[in-house]
Amino acid sequence: MKHLFRFHGRRLAEGSWDLFDDEWHHILKVLRLSVGDRIEIADGEGWVCSVVLEGLQKSKGDFAVESELFTPKCLPADELTIGLGVLKPQG
Repeated sequence: MKHLFRFHGRRLAEGSWDLFDDEWHHILKVLRLSVGDRIEIADGEGWVCSVVLEGLQKSKGDFAVESELFTPKCLPADELTIGLGVLKPQG
């Protein structure tokens, strides 16, 4: 099974998404993904979409949105969890 990569972008409207330039650089130059590969785009506000890469140029590309999913935050905004680690000093 091939790895499914997730990138940061923004949701413009229903079915319309945009990827930032540095994410395109990572897709094209670092990971060297190709036409037909599937990725996910998340906006950081709960929306995630699954897309297929369609056309790739030197520094940008095109993709087709297959599905969108909204996942609301699980915790209420006024609830906070803090984890602490404590080490005993040596000596």
